[in-house]
Amino acid sequence: MELTTETPSVVQREPIALLVREIAGAAMAAALGGVLMGGVGGRIAMRVSAIVNPSMTGRISENGNRIGSVTPDGTLALILFGGLFAGMAAGVAWVAVRPWLPQRQPVRRWTAAVAALGLAGFLVVQSNNFDFFILDPAWLHVVMFAGIAGGAGAVTEWIDGHIVPLFRDSAGFTVGASLILLIGAPLAVPLTGMFFFDDMCFCEDPPRVAGALMLVALAVTVASWITRWRGRGVPPSLRLVGWVATGGAVVAGLESLAGEIGAIL
Repeated sequence: MELTTETPSVVQREPIALLVREIAGAAMAAALGGVLMGGVGGRIAMRVSAIVNPSMTGRISENGNRIGSVTPDGTLALILFGGLFAGMAAGVAWVAVRPWLPQRQPVRRWTAAVAALGLAGFLVVQSNNFDFFILDPAWLHVVMFAGIAGGAGAVTEWIDGHIVPLFRDSAGFTVGASLILLIGAPLAVPLTGMFFFDDMCFCEDPPRVAGALMLVALAVTVASWITRWRGRGVPPSLRLVGWVATGGAVVAGLESLAGEIGAIL
C-alpha cells in the first residue's frame, strides 16, 4: 500500500505593517480632506457670506471672528479647528466605514460624499449657531456648509485612493504611519464622543443613533483587520453587518441633519 502525505496549506498572514499603513493612510486622507474643505472651503464660504451680507460687516460671528475681516490668525484658526480638528473627527468615521462603501467608481466617491454628509454634517450645520439666523439667505448658508461636509468626503476618498498609495509602500511611510497611530489612536475616544455629548460637538442634539451604528461598523472593521492578519478572508456575514451598520449610520445621520436644517429654515 502506497502511503501519501499531504502538506498542510500555509496560512498567508497579512503583515501588520500593511494594516498600519492602510489605517494611518485613511486617517491622513480624512485629515487632509478636512483641511482642504473645512479650512479653505470654510474661508471661501465665509467670504461669500460677507459679500451677500454687506450690512453685517464688522459683527462678531458664532466662532468669534469678525464678519468680512480676513486675518492670518482667523484663517489659521479656521484651518486648524474648523479643518484639521473636524477632519480628525471625520477620520474616525472614515476608517470605520471605508471598507463597506462600494468599490466601483464613481459610485464610491459619491457614496463617500453622502456618508460624510450624514456622519459629519452635524459639525457644520447646527440650529444653535446664530449665524444661520442673522445671515441671509439661510438656505444659501445651509447649502454651502453642508456642501463642505459632503465635499470633504469626496476629497477624502480621492486622496485615499490616489495620493496616499503613492507613498504607502515606502519605509518612511511605515514609520510615520506607526507614529500617527500611536498619537492618534488615543484621540479616537474623545473624538467619537462628539457623536454622543452636546458639550463636545457644540450642538444641542448629537446624532447618537448614527454614532452608535458607526461604532458597530468600526467594531466590524477591526474584526476584518484581525481576520486579514490571521490570513483568512472576511466572512460574508461580517461584510453584511458592516454594510448594514454603515448604511444605518449614514441614514440616521442624514435624518438628524434634516432636523437641524428644518429648524434653521
